[in-house]
Amino acid sequence: MAQAVQAAALTGNGKGEFIQDYTLKDITPLALGVADKKFMQLIPRNSIIPVDKKLELCTNIDGQILINLPIYESDSSIPANLNFLSECSIRDIPPAPKHVHKFDVFFEIDPDGILSVSAVDKSTGQNREIIINRDKPKKSEGMQRTKR
Repeated sequence: MAQAVQAAALTGNGKGEFIQDYTLKDITPLALGVADKKFMQLIPRNSIIPVDKKLELCTNIDGQILINLPIYESDSSIPANLNFLSECSIRDIPPAPKHVHKFDVFFEIDPDGILSVSAVDKSTGQNREIIINRDKPKKSEGMQRTKR
């Protein structure tokens, strides 16, 4: 559709009111989220950019001092089909019983398509942010195995 609108605008063959009635918006081609044993989708596939979402997590074992958030994109919830992008980690969490430390995880895609992922420990204020430029996503080993 975008090519047709652009061609009409360039050649002058389109009616002005027709072209003005359209607004082209960028979307996410794949869902984005975090995964361990299961993919937790934060930003659904085909979300209009810019977009931001929040997920609340907590520690799940007593004395947990580290939280790792592997970041993936996918059009499937099957772990072998996920594309690994990066990882966001919070270290040196003060030991406490499980569920004491709660975290806000934020995914944000700006108008240029750049993904920012941040995690904030609500009890200590410690935070970590990573920026992912998704020009060439990495394939997870699981994804590579399925293509052989």
